[in-house]
Amino acid sequence: DQHFGSTPSSSGFITTMPILVNVTNNQAPTMASQVFSVNESEGSFPDIGLGGSSNSVTTVGTITTNDNEGDTVTFTSLSLTSGSGGSNTGQNDPSNNPFQVTSGGVIQLKSTQFLNSDIFNQYKYSATYRDNFNAESSSGVITVNITDDPIPTLTNNAGDTFNGQDLFYIIE
Repeated sequence: DQHFGSTPSSSGFITTMPILVNVTNNQAPTMASQVFSVNESEGSFPDIGLGGSSNSVTTVGTITTNDNEGDTVTFTSLSLTSGSGGSNTGQNDPSNNPFQVTSGGVIQLKSTQFLNSDIFNQYKYSATYRDNFNAESSSGVITVNITDDPIPTLTNNAGDTFNGQDLFYIIE
């Protein structure tokens, strides 16, 4: 075989072959600015009986990142950078910081949070994240818009009219 040399050694004839190993730096993941929306009715309203005793969280969306090597990206924090509600005592005093992020990048509305788009309609955050090979980093802005509840409408569910006008019935 051509890999065996002609120089004897204690283990036979051996030829040393060079091996070249290129080591490249692992690039840190990146994240672009992203916008999410949540309806104000997703918040808890214990003063009118909608979910005030619930300890559940509501998923708003998932932050996307780019990692050139395909490494798993872990989120470590979500820091409020713009937006200031109140002290979360009621519908007229919405939450100051109602959102959190999971390690997988899922943005969640924390349990028992008041949202009111008429008082405060947007929160901006900076997400901190990393892969297993790089230090924590932040880039891009996470914006969560609070949207109004839909305006209620009346419909003529009976199909009755009087002089061309819809009739509405109130059932007590």
